[in-house]
Parts: sequence; structure tokens; C-alpha cells
Amino acid sequence: MVQIYLLLMFFTIFLYNYQVFPLSGTYGVTSLDLVTLLFYLYFIKRIIWNGDKLIIGWHKAVYFFIGLFIAVLLSGITPLLSGSSTNLLQFLKTSIHIIFLGFFVFIAVSYPIKTETWTNVIKMWLIMSIIINIFGIYQIPARAFDLPFAWLDFTNISMGVRGTINIEEIKQLSLHWGNFFRATSIFPEPSALASFNVVIFTFLLIPYIQKTKAFFKSKILNIILFITTLAGLFLTFSMTAFVGVFLVITGIFLLESFRRLVPLIIILISSVLIIFLTDSIVKSFADVSVAELFQNRIEGIWHYGSVKSEGMEGESIYGRMNTAERSINIWKKHPINGCGIGLTAYDKEEDIYFSDFSSLTALAETGLIGFISLTGMFIALMVISGKYITNKKNFSDLTMEHRRLIGLIFYLMLHQVLINYITGNNLVKDSMWVPLGMIFSIINSTIIKQGGKVFTISLMKEPLKQTFLKALNKSMIVQEKK
Repeated sequence: MVQIYLLLMFFTIFLYNYQVFPLSGTYGVTSLDLVTLLFYLYFIKRIIWNGDKLIIGWHKAVYFFIGLFIAVLLSGITPLLSGSSTNLLQFLKTSIHIIFLGFFVFIAVSYPIKTETWTNVIKMWLIMSIIINIFGIYQIPARAFDLPFAWLDFTNISMGVRGTINIEEIKQLSLHWGNFFRATSIFPEPSALASFNVVIFTFLLIPYIQKTKAFFKSKILNIILFITTLAGLFLTFSMTAFVGVFLVITGIFLLESFRRLVPLIIILISSVLIIFLTDSIVKSFADVSVAELFQNRIEGIWHYGSVKSEGMEGESIYGRMNTAERSINIWKKHPINGCGIGLTAYDKEEDIYFSDFSSLTALAETGLIGFISLTGMFIALMVISGKYITNKKNFSDLTMEHRRLIGLIFYLMLHQVLINYITGNNLVKDSMWVPLGMIFSIINSTIIKQGGKVFTISLMKEPLKQTFLKALNKSMIVQEKK
């Protein structure tokens, strides 16, 4: 049952754009929310009714994880003292939401999940990536020539800014140059597709580099996956794609042994050829070189702040730096515990809805306590997962499948650094907490299997099921005597 719930969770995460029903006028409840809630109820049932034990593989990241949620609660002191019922209500709604999301990590930390389950989740994502990227590629000419499904309509009111945008106005964001439209596929914007493809690229590249076997035996399938992923990455024309791939390759150079660099060079040469071919195809019908657009964009960012940086329409770095500065200004007013989770938009002097970075949201809304906890958790997870790569000999007793997973999580953490510290604000979003759950779960499973520091907790002295059956039997015996 755990595998079924996790497969459904990692599938419905792609349906975030579509709500099942609205809640309080500003939040759209999605199918992922409902599946996650069912999974939580199943977990509670296993712990209380069946009497399953919590087995926690203890490590430093767990301390910081707990610290972050203590910081969330402490941040409520600010709206409580302010006397504003509006601020306090928003704090309560956002704190409940982040606790709901973080509970998934609690399960991952305390309830062992089989490595086979995570392997099947990754395989599902890989297969889905082919469909997602082919659709994204199709949308480029579809938008240029007004073909069916060129644009997708969304229904989730959460995609607006707390009710300020009519749901009918929420469309896919895709700037264009000539007939070239940035690829978005099923996502609301190109950066989201790029972020997804960085993860898929990691799933494909790292097992090949580490020689832990690809997720699929079929060479043809792996080639299709590689080509569609690279094409999808390139056609997003997103700095998230560029920086994400750069971080993965940098991680390989830093942590993998020298002899593993030969496969990397082969992959890089193949990647250049695929990108060149993709760019040629796009240029033939759109009369625009995506490679040249990338070059212009990178040069503009490199010269940020100078006259040379004026350039490209849609460049987001300028707006991001603006919200970063304003987030820091909000933090200065409440440096220890922050202004309250979810209350960035309620600071009238700074006049921003949200920060563009998870890290600065944590700083502004939960203060130094939250920022140190979030950053400490990320650093701890990266150190732990990095050691898994550099100390491979210590894991020779684990299955190939398990070693493949622990070889991946450092690179998955690099991706989390990318989307939370460089490109996005995901502090109160599934896109941060669901993947973190996978990472925590793999670490927990590894500690347990290797006999590391483990805490076992039984919430019930006796499973509620047995207590109920005993009471039922006792009742039946009494009735028989009568």
C-alpha cells in the first residue's frame, strides 16, 4: 500500500495546476493534497491500529528539521503581539499548510520505506518524462502555427496571488522570439519544465557515471530518454536548466573518481551533438538560434549592473534581486523569529507579495532561527549524501539498487539548493517537501540497514487492533455466560 500511495503522490504532483475544489477563496485543493492526506491517514492507521513501530535513523539533518518547525511556531509570536487578526489568521493558515507538507518528511524519517518503492517511483517519472518532453517539443510549432493544445488552461486559484488574479487570466508563461516559444509542456512556465528535466538528467547520468546500472535495461529506451530530456532542457531556454546541469557536472568533478570522468566526457560530447541538432531544427522553421539566445542571456547576467546588462526581455534576475533586498529589510525588523510564516506580503512598507527565494522567505518570516535551521538541514543532507559517494567501500554489503539510490541523493540535494537558494521560493510547496521526503527516506533506510544510530518508538503499548479484539472476545464470553 505504501508503494501505491507514493506512486500516486509522485504522479499527482504534476497535476498541481488543476484544483479539485477551492478552500477559503485563496487555496486550491489538488489531487496531490487528497492523496497525501490519505497516505497520512494510512500511516496513522498503521501506527495506532496495527501497532507498527517508528524506526528513526538519527543524523544531524533531523535536528535541523525539527528546529525549522519550532521556528515556524515561534514566528507566530510576531503576529500575535501585533494584535492584527488578519495577520494572525494568515499565519495560522500558512503554518498549518507547511506542517501538513513537512509531515511527509516526518514519515520518511521514522517509517522505513523499501528501496524498491523509490526505484519504481523514479521509473515512473522517467517514463512520464518522455511524454512530457515530447508534448513540450510539440507545443513550440503548435504555438507558432496555432495548432490544438498549444496552450493549457489552469484551474488552481493558488497560482494567483492570494485572490488578486482571476483564474481565467492564469495562462502558461512563454515568451517568444520570432516563431520560437519557450517550452513549457504541462508546466506553468519554462523554468518548471527545466527543473523537472534537471532531475531526469540526474537519474539518467549518475548511474551511468557510477556504474550502478541504468534504471531500464533497454538501450533504445535509455537513448530516447536521453534525447528527449536534453531537447526539453535546451528548449526551455531557462537559466535553471543551465545552472542545474552545471551543478550536476561540478558535483561529478568534485566527488567522483577520476576514471569515472571518461563516461562523462562521452555524455558531454553526445549532449553537444543533440543540442546542435535541436538548435538547427528550431532555426530552420523559427529562424531563431536558441544557442545564440542563451549566449546573449548569459552575457547579460555576467555583466549584471553594467550598461551591457540591459538586454533580454523577460530576464528575471533583476526582479529577484529586488525582492531579495526587500526580504532582508523585512527580516531586519524581526531578526530572531521573523515577521511570521506567510506574512511577507503583509509588510506594507516593502510592498512585495513573496520573496523569490525559499532561503530568504525563511529568513524574513521565521528569522535567524528558521534560516539557520533550513540551511543547516540542507548542509547536513549534502554532507551525509556526499560521504555516501566518497566512501563507496562502506556500502558493498548493500544491494546494487540501494547503492544506486544513495549515489543519487547528493545530486538531488544540489537540485534542491538550486530551486530553493538560487531560482525559486518553494518553502511552502510540495516541490520542496516531497523530494526531501525521498532523500530523508533513503538515508533512513541506509542507517537502519548498516546498523547506525537508531531510535525505535512504539506509540502504542499494544496495537489498538488487539485491544479491540480482546474487548470483543471478553464481551462475547460474558454474553455466553449469561
